Amino acid sequence: MPVAFLFVTSLSPKEAGEWLDEAFLRALKVADPDGTVVTRVYRGGVLLAQLSYKAAVVKAEPVKRHQPDSPVVSQTSHTERSDRGLYATLVGDFVESCLEGWHTVDRESFWENAGRRSLDATFAPALVPEIAARMDKELRSHPLYIGAVSPDLGNPLHRYLFIEAMFKDAFLSGGRVYIRGGMPGTGDPSFIGADTFSSAGVGIVPYTQFDNVAPPLVLPPGLSTRGLVSGMRMERCMVLDVHQKVMRDLSFSRSLRDLDRDFEWDLSQLPDAPEEVNVQATKIADYLLNPDHNGLQGRMLTPTRLDGLTKIANVCIVWSRREQKVPCGSVQSPHFEQF
Repeated sequence: MPVAFLFVTSLSPKEAGEWLDEAFLRALKVADPDGTVVTRVYRGGVLLAQLSYKAAVVKAEPVKRHQPDSPVVSQTSHTERSDRGLYATLVGDFVESCLEGWHTVDRESFWENAGRRSLDATFAPALVPEIAARMDKELRSHPLYIGAVSPDLGNPLHRYLFIEAMFKDAFLSGGRVYIRGGMPGTGDPSFIGADTFSSAGVGIVPYTQFDNVAPPLVLPPGLSTRGLVSGMRMERCMVLDVHQKVMRDLSFSRSLRDLDRDFEWDLSQLPDAPEEVNVQATKIADYLLNPDHNGLQGRMLTPTRLDGLTKIANVCIVWSRREQKVPCGSVQSPHFEQF
C-alpha cells in the first residue's frame, strides 16, 4: 500500500533530531532486515500553501537604454499572494481525506500541524502493511515525526502533494538505495544514510536511465470517489476571477514589455466588499484598452497589441456595448468561460 511518513519542520535546532532520510532508512532496516522492499521513494515538503498562491501585483519598468535610438523595452515582474480562504479549504480537504484512510496520526493534532506548521514527507508507494506499521513504531522516537498516512493515488490533491511536487530521484531494491545521477556537469543528489544502509553502498543510476530501471509507479486509471470530491473542490476554489485572469495574462503579455513607461496594477487596491469588486464590463474594457484612464489621450493599448488579452478584451467590449451591468467578478459567465 502507499504510505507517507510525515514530519513537522523544526522550529529550533534542538528539535531537529536526525536527518529525515536517515531516520527513514533506519526504520526500514529494522522493519525489513531482509531487504524485501522494492519501491520508489519520494521526498520533500507537503506543499499545500503553494497551491493557494495567485498573481496579485504586476509591474513594468523601462530598462535603461545604452543607445538613444534603441527600442524601449520594459522589465516585467509579478507578485503572488496566498489566498487564505483557498488555503483553509485545501488544508481541510487534505486532513479529512487522509483521516478517511489508513493512518497513525493523531486526529486532533493533525489539524493543527497541517494548518499551522510546514510538513515534510517521505513517501513509498509500495509497502507491505506490516512493514509500514513496524516503521511507524520505529519512527516514533524521532522528535519531528507525527505519524503516517496512506495517500489516495486516485485523489488529485494527494497525487500532486506526494508525487508531482516531490523529489523523484530514489528507489529501493534488494536492500539498497539507488538514486538518479546528476545531469552532465553537475553533482549527484544525496540520500543521507544511504551509504551505510547497505554494505554495497548507494547505487548511482545514470540520469537518462533512471525511469527505465526504477520500479514502476502504478496509478489508478481514474479518480477515486473521494478524489472526485477533492477534484471538484480544487476546481471550484482555485478558479480565477476576471481580474486574476487578466492579471495572469498581462504578466506574460508582449504589450507590457513594449511599454515605454512605468506600470503597476495591484489587486489589493480593489475594495474588499464583493459587490464593489464586481465592476462593470465597460470599466474593465476601458482599463484594458487605455490603462492611462485619460479618455483618448495618452498611448492606447489596442486589442491587437494585447496578445493573450485580446479575447478577454473583445468579450468585455461586447458586454459593454450591450450596456448591461454584468458582474465581471463572476466566474460563472458562459460568455467568458468559453475562452
